[in-house]
Amino acid sequence: MGCHGRYTAEKVTYPSHGETITGILYLPKDVANPPGVVVLGPYSFVKEQAPLQYATRLADEGYATLIFDPRTVGESTGQPRRLENPKMKNEDVVSGLDYLAGRGDVDAERLFLVGVCQGGPECLDVASYDDRVVAVASVTGYYRDHETDVWMICTGCVNIEPGVDVGSLKMPTPEQGEALYQARIGRARKAKELYEKTGQVTYQPLVDPKAADPDVGSLAGLPGPVAWAWYGPWTLKGFENRYAVMSDLDHFGYSTVPGVAKLTKPALVIHGDNCMNAPAAKRHFESIPTKNKKLIWDNGVSHFQHYDQPDVVDSNVAGRGIRPPKHASMKARDNYRKHYAMIRQVTGVLAEDHAYKAVQDCCLECQGTISSRAHWSCFLLTWRPRLILRGPEGERYADQNNDSGIQEFCSGVRNITEFQILGLPFFTGTWQILALERILGAAQNLKTFKFVSGGYSCWHIRARSQVSPTQLIEFLSPRTQKTLQRFSLNFDGRVEPGQRNFPKPKPITP
Repeated sequence: MGCHGRYTAEKVTYPSHGETITGILYLPKDVANPPGVVVLGPYSFVKEQAPLQYATRLADEGYATLIFDPRTVGESTGQPRRLENPKMKNEDVVSGLDYLAGRGDVDAERLFLVGVCQGGPECLDVASYDDRVVAVASVTGYYRDHETDVWMICTGCVNIEPGVDVGSLKMPTPEQGEALYQARIGRARKAKELYEKTGQVTYQPLVDPKAADPDVGSLAGLPGPVAWAWYGPWTLKGFENRYAVMSDLDHFGYSTVPGVAKLTKPALVIHGDNCMNAPAAKRHFESIPTKNKKLIWDNGVSHFQHYDQPDVVDSNVAGRGIRPPKHASMKARDNYRKHYAMIRQVTGVLAEDHAYKAVQDCCLECQGTISSRAHWSCFLLTWRPRLILRGPEGERYADQNNDSGIQEFCSGVRNITEFQILGLPFFTGTWQILALERILGAAQNLKTFKFVSGGYSCWHIRARSQVSPTQLIEFLSPRTQKTLQRFSLNFDGRVEPGQRNFPKPKPITP
């Protein structure tokens, strides 16, 4: 992946079926007439989530990349609010292609689609009928057929924890799953009738941390701890945790099977056993009639890691070929300063020099803390996501930030007595949290667990996407929460000069 930040961001609006879509266009610097990409996100997304991660990487690679809020969501207009309607989203994608093609500074002959989760198969669908689309990529897709819809409802009934084989869990029976599906359709039909008679919109939570009852289900759109681990933290940052119940009729009435079976454009599908309903992804890929298609199957990356884990997104965009090689415009550089320029570009929270110093301070903090100890200690750095194990026998690193890398690393943490996190993870539900939970499960002699600020890497760093220590614990699995109750939890509350107005972190009371 090339160095980050070689783009400009432009707030844009464009029409779509009588409403106004609000989006952000990322334009690569020093690239004349670049190819264009429209990115479509997961179920009930807003543009600042997974689409932003892919857009910034694609812009770094020389693509003019458009992300947007669908109608009725976020900054875009449309009523009733928070409709989950796949066909409307597809129409908004087509309108986005219209917008890119009509700008004059984007190559209208080179337009691409990239979709994440539910947006992936929807982009395959749009590419099957819009002749302007040159090629399409689907990442960790929610492939829309009846089996997958029922599967999605059933997974909300089990307490899936990181690293657990979904196939080994006791899922609701097929009969229970079908009954839960029909119950949701029934609730949606009643909500639609109420809206048509009175104009009243029935809303329910989009996500709920509690697993659904396999007999009665849940009123939430995506119940259970797995969806909550990723969506939940966004609710702390203004994400609207509700959806219009009547839109289940549109959501479950849509299928990507017919469109995908007509796709003749070059297609890339990225999936794996730890993504949503793997058999459905294989069925969809096999049904694509074009010979110019590629399936990348990675069992080392889970569904939500594809959303925003930095190294995974980097690999998907540059390493795995979401962008065609002939349009590459950058070379990778092993340079801390360039690498962390991404923080400034994406969030506007830090200047580049501060980010660079934060990395240095994190590393120095590790060295200084461990030098006077004779026992093994484990550190999780959140700035350059990695694990460090240091002790009398030397040190080990886990630079491969994925599930297999964590498993390999955890084989050496059995005897550690102290675990420290420098800073806090950017997003719960991602690689850092998976690493934390795996280590707590493997470290049988662990006595102390700490959050440490590490100087510049303090609580407010990347404040727009972080959570407090207390909130972090809320999003861990129930088993991990119980484990943490055994430990002495304490916090270093040092704050960067000039930022004294930030609240001091409070200890977690077990």
